[in-house]
Formats: sequence, structure tokens, C-alpha cells
Amino acid sequence: MSDPGALPVEEALELDRAWVDAELARRLAGLEAEGTPGRLAEAIRYAVLGPGKRLRPVLCAWVRDLLAEPETGGAGGGGRSAPGARPAQDPVLAPACALELVHAYSLAHDDLPAMDDDDLRRGRPTLHRAFDEATAILAGDALQPLAFAWLAEAPFAPEVRVEMVDALARAAGPAGLVGGQQLDLDPAGVPSLEALLELEAMKTGALFLASVRLGALAAGVRPGGGGRLERFARRLGLLFQVTDDLLDAARGEPSSAVTLAGEEAARRLADRLAEEALGALDGYAGEAARRLRELVALVRNRRL
Repeated sequence: MSDPGALPVEEALELDRAWVDAELARRLAGLEAEGTPGRLAEAIRYAVLGPGKRLRPVLCAWVRDLLAEPETGGAGGGGRSAPGARPAQDPVLAPACALELVHAYSLAHDDLPAMDDDDLRRGRPTLHRAFDEATAILAGDALQPLAFAWLAEAPFAPEVRVEMVDALARAAGPAGLVGGQQLDLDPAGVPSLEALLELEAMKTGALFLASVRLGALAAGVRPGGGGRLERFARRLGLLFQVTDDLLDAARGEPSSAVTLAGEEAARRLADRLAEEALGALDGYAGEAARRLRELVALVRNRRL
């Protein structure tokens, strides 16, 4: 049973965003001292430290919390902490921050003239507008190996670090994020809702899946293919994108899911994905499980 004094999910999310942001800022502050040219270091910090949800690193930490809680029957190898009471050097910060670097790179490259050609992101000039196109490309290029360097030196056993590197590489690679981006660039467009969901499972969902896998590994649990938490991650990733499309449609902007299926069908799909994500959490108890369930509702209602 949840603690009646437990933090609301919005407050927990905000506390953990700040916790992740502090660690990202600390790690990126030393780029020049490690030999990174000043302009490139500035561009990297601009890409990573701007406004953002930090949903992927927070999801990683919350899954670690879930599997470290005795109520779940998990291995508990990753230690326990909670929003607002996190140690500054919590081991899960290394994989959590690595996830955010890959996400930031993907946005910087997605905004480029050769891709979506966007001028603004989250109310600020996109990276190539704030700096220049070549610097934006190089900053994205730099963020990828930096993410894996952080994983390689994370405070876990060598075999765990190897599995973390593998999970993130597969999520970011040609059968994951990059492959999804290629499908999105098809000049013929996306022919059906089913094709759109396949694309988004790669472009968006792969990093959600990696977030769950890295969180499990941080807890000392080797995630199994097709397990309940992996089903949860896949449904949550698709839910995030479908609700994003519904918001776009409400603002009068292009919306893939609404264009292909209609608004009512897209809403029903979002409801079904939310139900399936919640169903995948059946059997998990404790405070972290409560936060994850409330996160599903937060994403569905898109107050996030």
C-alpha cells in the first residue's frame, strides 16, 4: 500500500529532473578541461542543458527504484533512494545521464535542415540556429561517444557495464532510433497507422525500452526479452508519441496519428496503450510502482 504522505508524481518528477540536471551540468562543466574545444563544449551544453522533461533518465531511475524495493521481490542490488532524498553520486546517474545525451543528440540532428529543418525547440533557437549547422552536427556526433564513455566508467561490475553499453547501442542504432528516423524520411510518407506505430517504436520507443533495461541493470536485475517491464516500456513509448500527435492536432499542427486514423481512433489507441502499460505493472507494489502508474496517467493526459 502506498504511503499516504508520498509525493505526488508531478513533484517527484520535478525533483528528479533537478537531480538529473545537476549531474548533467556537473559532468559537462569539465569538457574543456578534458580537451574539448570551447565552441563545441558550449554547443554540447546548449543541446543537453536546455529545457526538457528528462523523462528517459527519470524512468531509468524509477525502474531501478522499483526493482530495489523489497515489495517487488527484486534483487535490490542497486540500492534504494527516492525523489527529494537522492544521493548526489547515486550510481544510477551514469546510465540515466547517458540516456539523456543520446536523446539530446537525436533532437539536435532531427532539427537539422536536412531532416526536419526546425528553427525552434522548446521555445529556444534550435542548436544549428543558435550556433551553426556544422557545429550542431559535430555536437550531436560528440554526444554519442560521450554517452558510451560515461557508461564505460559507470560504478558497476564490468559485465553490467557491457550490458548497459549493448542496450543503449542497440536502442540508438540502425534497428532503433536511427532506423526509425530513416523510415520517417521516406518521401512516400507513412502509409498506415500500423506503419506509423512501427516507426515510432523505433524512433521514440527504443530509448524508452533502453531506459527500462538500464534501470533494471542498475538494480542488479538482468532484463529478459519480452518481460513485463519491457512491455511497459514499449507501450509507454508509443503512448507518449500518440498523445504528442493528439496535442499537435489540437494546436492545428500536422499530426501523423490523427491524419492516418482520425482523432477518435487516435484517442482510443492512446487509451488502449495506457491500459496495456498499466497492465504490465500488475503485481508490482511499493512507492516506485505507484509513481510509474501515475506516470502513465500523466503521459496519457499530457500534463507533462
